[in-house]
Amino acid sequence: AETAAPRRRGLHHRWARVLVACEQAGSIPRPAEVARHLRLAGADREAVPWLSRAAADANDLGALDQAAEYLEEALEIAPERAELWLRLAELEAWRHRGKESEEAFGRAFALLDGGEPLVLARAWLQRARANHGPICVPRVALDSARTALELIDQTRLEASEERTEALATRAWAEAVAGSVEDAERLIDQLSAETPSSSDWRVFDIAHARALTLMRRGRFVESYGPSIAAGAASDRIGRPDLAYSAWINAAGAATAAGQHERALELLDRAMAAVDGRGLKGIEVDVLAAQAFVLRRLGRLDDARRVADAEQAVAELLAQPAVLAKASHDRGLVAVEQGDWELAARLLAASLTDEAPVSRPVTRIALAEALARGGHPEQANAQVRATVLEPVRPSDFPQTLVPRLTRVQGLIARARGEPDEAERRLEESIAGWERLQAADLRADSMAGVLADLGRPVVGLVEPERELARARADLQTIREERGSAVVS
Repeated sequence: AETAAPRRRGLHHRWARVLVACEQAGSIPRPAEVARHLRLAGADREAVPWLSRAAADANDLGALDQAAEYLEEALEIAPERAELWLRLAELEAWRHRGKESEEAFGRAFALLDGGEPLVLARAWLQRARANHGPICVPRVALDSARTALELIDQTRLEASEERTEALATRAWAEAVAGSVEDAERLIDQLSAETPSSSDWRVFDIAHARALTLMRRGRFVESYGPSIAAGAASDRIGRPDLAYSAWINAAGAATAAGQHERALELLDRAMAAVDGRGLKGIEVDVLAAQAFVLRRLGRLDDARRVADAEQAVAELLAQPAVLAKASHDRGLVAVEQGDWELAARLLAASLTDEAPVSRPVTRIALAEALARGGHPEQANAQVRATVLEPVRPSDFPQTLVPRLTRVQGLIARARGEPDEAERRLEESIAGWERLQAADLRADSMAGVLADLGRPVVGLVEPERELARARADLQTIREERGSAVVS
C-alpha cells in the first residue's frame, strides 16, 4: 500500500506473469487471480480472457453467481465481444433470469448482425438451447430454431451438426407448442439421415420423440426416449438438459397415473442438478415432487418438500419464483385443511410475474375461504376468476366445473344446502363429460407451452370428479343428520 502507484502497477503485472508461468509449468491454474493482478496493473484488456476463464471455472463448480460477475466484469472492459454476451445469456438462463438472458442475447445478436450467417445461426441455437433446458419457453425455442435454419440455408459451408440440432429443437418445440404432425415429420427426417453416435444427436432426437409420444397420449411409451435423452445429457455434462429429460418423463408418469414411478424419475432429475448451482431448476423439481406427493396422499411429505421449495426460492429472491413457491405451498395447505394458511399463500401468489394459472389459483383461494368460513370473500374471488384472461394452460373447458364446485362450497358455508347440492351436481356432470374426453395429452402440452412446468398443473378429471362427489356426499350426510335431529 505504501509503494508508489507506478511501481505498484508494475509489481502487479510482474506477479500476473509469474502466475501464468507457474501454470505453464504445471501448477494449478489460477485465472481469477491472474485477472485481478492484471486489472490492478491497469492492463484491463489483457485481463479479459482470464476473466472469461475464471467464469468457466466458476460455472464448472456450480458457482453461477460468481461466474456471472466475472463475465459482467469482462464485458465492462470489452462490450464488443459477442461471444461473452452469449455466454452471459446462457448463464442467466441457468440462473432462471429470463429477462436478463434475453437482454444479453439481444446485445450479442446486434453485434453479430450482418456477419457470417453460420456464426449467427450458432448464436440463435444457443438461445434455443437456453429456452428448452434451464428455462422452458417452447415458443421462443421454436422461433430461434426456425431463424437458425434460415441462416444455415444462407451459407454454403458444411453445417450438418448445426442443422441437426436446429431440426431437433424445432421438432421438440413443435411437439410442445405447435403441430405434432410437423414434429413427427421432422423426427422422421432426422432419423432418415446418416446415423450418428453423437450424444448430442441422441439427446436431440430422443427428447423430441418423447414429447411427440406424450402429445399423442402414449405416456408409457415416452419413458424410453426420455430416459435415453437423460442418459445422453448426463454424458454430455449438461445438467440442465438432463433435468428437462427426467422431468418430462416424470410428467408422463404422472399423466399415466404412475405416481411412484414419477417420484423415481424426479429423484433422477434432482441428482442431475444437485450441487451445480442450478437453484432455479431445483425449485421446479421440488414443486413437481410436492405435486406428486399430494396426489399420493402423502401430505406431510408434500408440505416438507414445498417448504424446501420455499427455502430455495428465498435464496434466489426473484418475485416470480417466490410467487410460484407460495402457490405450491398454498395448494398443499388446501389439501391439509389449513384454510387460513392456504388463503394467505394463494393470495400472495397472484402476482403478475407468477408462472401459475391465475383462474385456477383464484378458484383454489375461493375454496380455502369458503371452507374457512368466509363465503363472501370466497364469492368475490369467484367473480374475479371470471374476469381473468384465459390461456391454454388454464384449460378453459375445466373452469366451469371447477367454479360450480366452489359455488357449492360457498352455498354450504352460507347455510343453503339446496343450492349447494345443485351446484355440486352441475360440477359432477361437467367432470363426467371431461373424463370421457381424456384431457391428459392436451393438459401436458398446455402446461409445458404456457408455464414450462411439465408436472405441476396437470388436469386429472378423475380426481376432480371424486372430490366433487365427496363434497356432495358430505352435504347430503349433513342434511340427513339435521333431519334425524
